[in-house]
Parts: sequence; C-alpha cells; structure tokens
Amino acid sequence: MSLYGIDLDRMFFIATADCEMKIWEIKAKKDKCLFKGVHKDDITAFDLEKDLIASAAKDKKIVVWDINTCKEKKVLKGSKAIPICVDLSTDEKLLASGDLEHNVYIWDVETGKNKIFLGHEGIVT
Repeated sequence: MSLYGIDLDRMFFIATADCEMKIWEIKAKKDKCLFKGVHKDDITAFDLEKDLIASAAKDKKIVVWDINTCKEKKVLKGSKAIPICVDLSTDEKLLASGDLEHNVYIWDVETGKNKIFLGHEGIVT
C-alpha cells in the first residue's frame, strides 16, 4: 500500500496492491471515495488537482477520476508502453504522461485524444 497526501488537514489518498485507490476523510474517520474496477494491474503513477485524480497502471490505461462523484470521468487509452508519470494541468483540461519507452503524451481530458512526442533519450519521470 502506498500513502499519498492530498490535504493532510482534511484527507489523504492511498493506492493498494489490488488496483484500488481510496480517499480518506480525517475528521469523519471514514473513506470518502473508493476507486476500483478499471485498472487490471498495479498502479504506477497518479496526480491530483482540485476535483480530479489521474491514475496510471501497468495495464497501460490512464484513468481520470472525479473526486466529487467518486466515479471515473475518462479512460485514456493509447499509451504504447507502461505510463510511469502523469500530471494534470491546473485547469484540469489537459494531462501529460510519460512512459517506459521514453514517450511523452499530452491528453485532452474531455475527448481522450492525445499528441505524442518522441525522441527523449531516457525515461520520462
């Protein structure tokens, strides 16, 4: 299990070995969201902004989740290799990802379309 902070005064985020993620509310002493059922392999990266969390996994999927509804917003498919980093833009409209084959993608969160940038000499982190 990995533990990641969101806002440790209010809540925190965990990713488990069984492809699930949770947001726990500290004051309420309960989980706010359980994200599961989309990833079929280990979660390799995540990023969060105000209302969205993006997760990437060895299954080569990137999933954008809505923190308010606790549901998936979009599944981004098309990565050629396992994504190892993801980063949501502050306006939550774009997502950047990097994979083990040195590719960088810029994704439109609403449409799922991407642009790929090749030519990096090393792993993108």
